[in-house]
Amino acid sequence: MKPSARYLVPLLAILFLLIIPVALLEDSAAIVYRTLYVATAFSFFELYHLLIVAAVCSAVIAYSLARGYIGSCRALYSLYGVIILIASFSYGVGRSPVYGMLITALAIAGMDGLFFFSVRDKLSRISFLSITIPMVAVALFLPHYCISLSGFMIFALSFFVRTATRELSIPEVNMRSVTPIHSKGGVPAPSPPISSPARNPPNPQGPAQSGKLSRSRKAAVKAGTGSEAKQSISPASRSSNSVPLSPATASQLPANVAWPAQSDYARAMQNPGFSISPNYAILRNSKVLPNPYIRLPGSVVYSSGNYGVIFRLENNGLSYAMKCFTRSKQDLNARYSEISRALSPLSGKGLPFVNFQYLPGAIRTLKNPAIYFPVLHMDWVEGRNLNAFVSEQLRNRDRIATLASNFIDEMVRMRSAGIAHGDIAGDNIVIDSSGRITLVDYDGMFVPAFSGSKSPELGHDNFQHPRRTADHYSERLDNFSILVTYLSLLGIAEDPKLWMRYNKGDQDCLIFRKSDFLDPSRSGVIGELMKMKGRVRQLTELLVESLKHEPLWDGCDPHRLAKI
Repeated sequence: MKPSARYLVPLLAILFLLIIPVALLEDSAAIVYRTLYVATAFSFFELYHLLIVAAVCSAVIAYSLARGYIGSCRALYSLYGVIILIASFSYGVGRSPVYGMLITALAIAGMDGLFFFSVRDKLSRISFLSITIPMVAVALFLPHYCISLSGFMIFALSFFVRTATRELSIPEVNMRSVTPIHSKGGVPAPSPPISSPARNPPNPQGPAQSGKLSRSRKAAVKAGTGSEAKQSISPASRSSNSVPLSPATASQLPANVAWPAQSDYARAMQNPGFSISPNYAILRNSKVLPNPYIRLPGSVVYSSGNYGVIFRLENNGLSYAMKCFTRSKQDLNARYSEISRALSPLSGKGLPFVNFQYLPGAIRTLKNPAIYFPVLHMDWVEGRNLNAFVSEQLRNRDRIATLASNFIDEMVRMRSAGIAHGDIAGDNIVIDSSGRITLVDYDGMFVPAFSGSKSPELGHDNFQHPRRTADHYSERLDNFSILVTYLSLLGIAEDPKLWMRYNKGDQDCLIFRKSDFLDPSRSGVIGELMKMKGRVRQLTELLVESLKHEPLWDGCDPHRLAKI
């Protein structure tokens, strides 16, 4: 329970004391002292206080459920206490104490029936039954006030006692008694197709994929010597074992709650059987692989960025990447639903995208076990980001020139499909062992369904037009960043020393920076490119010209670039 909720119970304890008028406390003590019989001490018992306290307790239950402080199973314990409080009211209404005992016994039996009907887990039933027996004894043999006090104590303890059902929903508790189905070979059987897909591939940077690791570097992610992204991981693109695309089903995001941090997800992934929703068996039954490039033993984080953290899972011989979000976007569900819907019919048509699924309500953390958060799920393939590839191939100018040609061809196909990536940059371009290009990180992607809306992000400064704003959002969104990347590759292929002079190991750029775009007349790299001949000079002139136009200028459309 959150600290703010803990104050509720002490306040209610004070409220409960109001059940006994303060003026009667001294008389009550005297009677108890003389007779040791408690019942007569409360002949002037103000019964309506019971109903007031019961009403307030009920409101606390509703508030706690809405805020995620308690799960629905735990709420039954709280409700049990409230029912006892209300039932004890009958002791002062009936003509005979037997009447009150009967009402209380029926209330206890009713709650038992409700709990046993709702919760099928045997351990939970036994735990609940252990409360029932003492309550029956209290109802039959102890005075009125003891029954009221017992009901309130049950309510209060339900907020403090840590149980196996502390913050779980009833379906989750019932799920514990269901034996997982396994295939004949002892390997978990594949789960049926997940009904709500759509996922964004991680951003390969360093030895992992993630959301923009280079812009939000984490000290824990450390690659081996040489190129930082030498073993960088990327999601499979157009591979035979890719997760099939299908339209995602939008669902409500967790609201009014702090999203888990990287450390919360890292702890949760130590036990995926508990953390992953039973709805996604292929993830729940997967093995979480540690990151071999991090010195800290047992670390399962492969990379992290502005919006998420990446883990690598293995199931039945296949590797998957899972991105967990550390920040909420208001339209997260709707965006990935539309992106999935747009990319599904294009699967297998040679576009540089990875198949992905967006899974709402997929993972919870110990920080707030009652709430499940969305994840992205995709296949995992070894690859290197663009910066790492260029660093390793500086002595092979033909290889870089070939990559430039492949890059512009891919961008032409993407533009023809009416789609824009929204954040073309070195750490979002992955090259596999065969030289094939894959774009990752689709948080800022444009698809036709987003026409007329604003861009959710503005991309890397060193690849974007300096005047780009959220209003610049269309299929022409990538024109400038494609020109910057294409020209950079051709320039490096012409003179590899440009990389050493202008990149200097910076993962957030190739050879251009935002300062070059703001004042091209004083840019050293633009000056050097202007001295070259052929395509490089023509593209450099086009780059300078495009800076005089608005960010979506169609004069640097990839179709035109490919013809230069």
